[in-house]
Amino acid sequence: MLDSQIEEFVSNELRWDPKIDQSAIAVSADAGVVTLRGTVGSFRQKRDAQKDAQRVYGVKTVKNELDVQLLNKRTNAELRGDVLQALASILHDAG
Repeated sequence: MLDSQIEEFVSNELRWDPKIDQSAIAVSADAGVVTLRGTVGSFRQKRDAQKDAQRVYGVKTVKNELDVQLLNKRTNAELRGDVLQALASILHDAG
């Protein structure tokens, strides 16, 4: 099977998975070794993309180089404020 066919089949497999936003994933293949590059919104999407690629006939191995960019990132200050608020609530309830 040609690498271009494997790339197409893996891209189609990713496109059909409703859990994955395939638009930011680039697929390349070299002698059956598929490389996934790009950005996904969760670690689960990263894992699912790899599983999808491994399912495709002709794929020998998958190099998963996808970056995870969490959509709801909180700054350190926001996180610190939430922790302090939770601790204050616990101390208030205990007293």
